[in-house]
Amino acid sequence: MRRGACGDLVMLMQLFVQGNGALVGEALHGTAEGVTTEQQVGLASQVAGFYGVGDFALVVKQLHFGAGGDVQAGFDGAAVAQRNAGAGIGALMAEEFAKQGAEVIVTARRISAARKVAERIKATGGKAHPYVLDVSKIASIAKFRDKLHEEVGPITGLINNAGVVFGGEFEQVSLEQHLNTFRINTEGLMATSHAFIEDLIQAKEGYLVNIASASAFVGLPYGSTYAASKWAVVGFSESIRLELDVRKIKHCLLYTSP
Repeated sequence: MRRGACGDLVMLMQLFVQGNGALVGEALHGTAEGVTTEQQVGLASQVAGFYGVGDFALVVKQLHFGAGGDVQAGFDGAAVAQRNAGAGIGALMAEEFAKQGAEVIVTARRISAARKVAERIKATGGKAHPYVLDVSKIASIAKFRDKLHEEVGPITGLINNAGVVFGGEFEQVSLEQHLNTFRINTEGLMATSHAFIEDLIQAKEGYLVNIASASAFVGLPYGSTYAASKWAVVGFSESIRLELDVRKIKHCLLYTSP
């Protein structure tokens, strides 16, 4: 029996935990901005120790089959929008979705990064479309959706992966960096979900994946704003899950914690 969409999402998450600790570590490094590799390794290791998840493990915190359960087999023909897929975990997930038959919309702040990933996907026979998307510019997200609808069409799945972290003593990190963390990690995720939720509702089975963090469940010294932004991701995800249940809308929602 083939997995349905939610089952396949879990399979993709397992790509990063089945003996691939180094790969995950490298991918995590690729997604960090505004913090040195040494700082990020220290923060990630500290969170891993607090949470007990091991070195850079990816934990599936919530898997939900909503309003009717798991009905779609695989990702054949699915159009998946992958935020911040120019490097790291985002790029790895985009490539894996393509291998599973999805038509992937690869977004990044720089078109060159998005094109590199799209070209790798196409070189192996997959389908991919590169686009520029900077989720810190909230007003641009709806315009991106409209352009995507015109050029490609509605999407089946949305992967909210973009994120930044600024490590350091709270008062030594600039206020703008603190605010930017929320702007990208929380507001950008919410705004992108808002822009595409109608696509997901109209799909036979839409799925939404939000990348959270182990620090969404524990306090994080020297990373307080990052932790708070990821706590917000979990609260938002849980609330959307419950709302779609109440509205009896078939869906799959998964949020993970690297």
